[in-house]
Amino acid sequence: SDVCSSDLFMKNSNYILIFICALVFSSCAPRVQFTQSIKDQHQLKESELKSIQFYTTGDIMLQRMEASGSNKETNEGELVISSGSSLEQVFIAAGTPGLVDQIVNDNSFKVRFEVGEGKTLLFGNNSANKGAYYLLPSEMKGSQKIVDYEGKKFVVSGNSSYVTLTFKMRKLNRFEKEARKVKGMKL
Repeated sequence: SDVCSSDLFMKNSNYILIFICALVFSSCAPRVQFTQSIKDQHQLKESELKSIQFYTTGDIMLQRMEASGSNKETNEGELVISSGSSLEQVFIAAGTPGLVDQIVNDNSFKVRFEVGEGKTLLFGNNSANKGAYYLLPSEMKGSQKIVDYEGKKFVVSGNSSYVTLTFKMRKLNRFEKEARKVKGMKL
């Protein structure tokens, strides 16, 4: 009876060890770069893309200058001309989570990082190499990349146009082990 109870303990402890290992390895899903190859390989549909949590790989800075006009007046014998402008900035820090809001075509979609009308940015793969999804401009003005955000035109500043998307991907490999102790054969 001692042999039976030790076999049962060995069998149960193996299952517990496998379960603990599976929990540890499955809870630590690394972030990987989202690419056209991954999208194609796993045949990700719109509903699946919209249920994935994406993250930015770098800071995104959008800037918009607006002149508020000029004003002229005379004051104590002087002509006073005043003009003003305002700077509007949108900052999305590296690692900010975002969700797919709209699929534009087979290799681009709009990502939402905050609630509000038109508060989305276009990410996509604009090359034939099946590579990463970068922040894409809606138009170019010389060397300036322009994006639409909140229904306004913003200039993408600095290295923001090199920001890509990452997501957590976990691969689960199921492994089952059955162990038994052979008693041998006697005459």
